[in-house]
Amino acid sequence: MSIDFVSTRQGVDIQSKRCAHLLSAVIAQALKDLMQKPTAQERKNRININPNVIRSISFFNSKTFVSYANLIGMDASEFMNRAIYGRISGKQIPESDVRIMRARLRWRCSADAPPLPTSEEDVSKLELAWDEKAWPLPSS
Repeated sequence: MSIDFVSTRQGVDIQSKRCAHLLSAVIAQALKDLMQKPTAQERKNRININPNVIRSISFFNSKTFVSYANLIGMDASEFMNRAIYGRISGKQIPESDVRIMRARLRWRCSADAPPLPTSEEDVSKLELAWDEKAWPLPSS
């Protein structure tokens, strides 16, 4: 898969390029947060406690992520499917980080929250699983 990033297109104005770089950085940071090593308590209870991880899961389950992805020229579903298998833009994500991400996507975000879909399910189904009333995000 080749991604037609807005920032690499000929004839794109500098403001659009900078905006695309900023949106790419937001997506990259959310992915990095999702791969944060879980604490012993998180591993034992199989829940996500880290607020950065919870916000990252919320972001990837949101229409905001889909919009950002479209604005920079990539398909959100394809990106998440590639991330789950550790292959983004021809770069291999370390297997340990991929395992952490997959585990975090399966774990709950609070004790009473239903589990997130497994990595085999399409990212479009993730949005249906997210319920902010059931999974309130911690206030910053």
